[in-house]
Amino acid sequence: MTRKRSDRLAVVVRLAQLKEQRERVNFSAAREAHAQQRKLCTQLEQYLDEYQLLNAAGQTTVATLSALRNGSHFVAQLSASLEQQQQQAALSSERMQ
Repeated sequence: MTRKRSDRLAVVVRLAQLKEQRERVNFSAAREAHAQQRKLCTQLEQYLDEYQLLNAAGQTTVATLSALRNGSHFVAQLSASLEQQQQQAALSSERMQ
């Protein structure tokens, strides 16, 4: 009987370890996603500041090639970040069920 009890305790301990490991991985992924979002927000604020400066200078119709590249690069990063968040949300909802 003590053998069965110790086997059950070992299983419970292993499950707790796996749960803790999964939570660490989830936290790490969430932290990385948050850092990416912060970076994208900073870039968006920079683009807004640049636009406001151009607008104040009366140069709203002037678009440099580098500004267009930066904008398309930002949109690509934003799309990738949003897709990653949607995947994480789907995984989280699956785990909650």
